[in-house]
Amino acid sequence: MLYMTLIVAMFVLIYKRTNEIGYKTAKRRFAMELR
Repeated sequence: MLYMTLIVAMFVLIYKRTNEIGYKTAKRRFAMELR
């Protein structure tokens, strides 16, 4: 259980660092695809 939390936390940190700029555009694109 502890290992999973650590892995998820590290993954979120890396993901945030790489996609900090494209996060809003990706979110907007996803919302448009849902429609």
